[in-house]
Amino acid sequence: MHDEAEHVLPALLDHLEVRAEVLVGHSDGGSIALLHAGKHDPAGRVRGLILEAPHLFVERICVERIAGLREEYRQGALRERLMRRHGDRVDEAFGGWVDVWLRPEFRRWNIESALPGIRCPVVAFQGNADPYGTLEQVERLAAGVSCPIEVIELDGCGHQPHREAAAVTLARSVQFLAKLPSAGE
Repeated sequence: MHDEAEHVLPALLDHLEVRAEVLVGHSDGGSIALLHAGKHDPAGRVRGLILEAPHLFVERICVERIAGLREEYRQGALRERLMRRHGDRVDEAFGGWVDVWLRPEFRRWNIESALPGIRCPVVAFQGNADPYGTLEQVERLAAGVSCPIEVIELDGCGHQPHREAAAVTLARSVQFLAKLPSAGE
């Protein structure tokens, strides 16, 4: 995630000639957006962050869920579902993700030090039934930034607000975008 935030994302934005952006990130993608905006955006081109279930630190609930997924994957049904998105690289993609999150040394991973560097408005969605993280993730996010932030708790929602609470997530994201100043301001 750190490499993506520091090297891959800026290179992609430069290649696409993006000069002012709103980053939308889900789960690890939310963590990458936070790291980029907080530590790797010296030009200040990030105008806003829309985050769904971002990870700031490792919680036991997440590690336990990922360990359970590893077993589901080994039994085959999960692997078949993921093949639709990842094709013949499914084992590499899933294995790389699981291996990192389940390493004992990764339990100390924490990106809260990036939060004071975030200078743009943020909206963060978190389901209160998320098996990968608790509301403490967005509570600590709100406490760690000094910019405007709106935290939206989604009752009964799991880890995918864009699917499980699509209407609310889309409507609130559109409202957030409408309030942002234009790129030239």
